[in-house]
Amino acid sequence: APAPAPAGGAQASPRTTAFDAATSGMSVQRADEALQQLAERPSSAMQVDVDFDMPRPATLLRSGHNHQHLRERLDFDAPGSARTAHTHGSMFGLSFWENWYLLGENARGEPQFKFVYYNGRTVQNKYDGAFVYARTPDVPAEALPSIYRVLREAGFEPESFCRVRNSCGVPSQLGPELIGVPGVLADEPSGPARALVDGVSPLLPQNPLVLSSLQIWYELTDYLEDPHYAGSYILQNQERMPPLAQFATAAAAGAANAGDAGAR
Repeated sequence: APAPAPAGGAQASPRTTAFDAATSGMSVQRADEALQQLAERPSSAMQVDVDFDMPRPATLLRSGHNHQHLRERLDFDAPGSARTAHTHGSMFGLSFWENWYLLGENARGEPQFKFVYYNGRTVQNKYDGAFVYARTPDVPAEALPSIYRVLREAGFEPESFCRVRNSCGVPSQLGPELIGVPGVLADEPSGPARALVDGVSPLLPQNPLVLSSLQIWYELTDYLEDPHYAGSYILQNQERMPPLAQFATAAAAGAANAGDAGAR
């Protein structure tokens, strides 16, 4: 199974954030700083810590979100090396080691993007995949022809990639029907709405004994759940990248609508 995808579009993967992120945060290094380092390929390192919540399928045992933490050290290889960078990190209770290879990037005058292939391993298995880094939550439409071309030249099929729904710090444009879980909110909820996010009723007393019992219950239900069900749920909610022609059609329709509005 492939591994995580930080931004733009990514090879379909059980570890890809294909959901609208209700709450998440990235510390120490911003995405544009990482992009700059990928461009310059210095012999340096950076530490990444990311907290994020993923919707979980509703079951009789529990619903809401799973809180996850990614910690990763990214070491950039010396300029001229075949490998761009290598990483060591932990997520979902597993340690992983990866090799990153920069296979393509934007042409002069285009919005910046980087196409990265990776292979890695955990103590359980090996995996590989690819992702696209961009400076914006969504890959710029004007860069898509180059992105699709770069992916195909590297031996990948763009339509097999999964769109990453980057909503960190911006209002969600995706309705619950697209996410598959009711109550996924872009803003931090409170009161009864909060119960939809973390599964804890606001009517329960905030007693340490009660909270400790809830934590034990969560651990027990996580242990008893069938992981195949959650895996299928994630895969069913992935959104594949459409054919490039669909983007051109949508852009033309948008331009026509803008022209009609301006003529009125």
